[in-house]
Amino acid sequence: MIALVRDRMAALSASERVLIAIALALGVVLVGTTLALGPLRIAHAEARLDYEDAARLLDEVRTGVALAATRRGDASSAGDARGVVTGTAMSRGLAISRMSPVDRGGLSVRLERADPTVLYAWLATLESEHAITVRRATVRRAGEGAGEGSRVEAEIVLSGGGAS
Repeated sequence: MIALVRDRMAALSASERVLIAIALALGVVLVGTTLALGPLRIAHAEARLDYEDAARLLDEVRTGVALAATRRGDASSAGDARGVVTGTAMSRGLAISRMSPVDRGGLSVRLERADPTVLYAWLATLESEHAITVRRATVRRAGEGAGEGSRVEAEIVLSGGGAS
């Protein structure tokens, strides 16, 4: 059999031999790439699924923490709105950068880089569900860079609902 291949190759011209060599080299590269990249693609798909599962679990944990904080804030004392404010902000994905009591039983809250729609929905929830109202608010666009136009900084003074 090997002798038959040698005879056939000897009968071919030089350019035909070069073309066959190139075809064989491309075949080897194709098989090698398939064997090497196949497991990598499978591992990548599995890693993506693991990441999606972890992200989903993280969202569930965050929601649970926010709910627990809200309940703890509601149950700890009728005069403690800090837990309610913190818990409801966390449940909506708002990060409070500073919170401090102010005169006449108010609560000063500062948020940076918040989505304005989420911010206003959060304030509406505080008022409708927890009787915590906005006494004073200053809202301004956060940053001047690209992509920052949809974010705001807010300094809000809340009162009612036992805010202190």
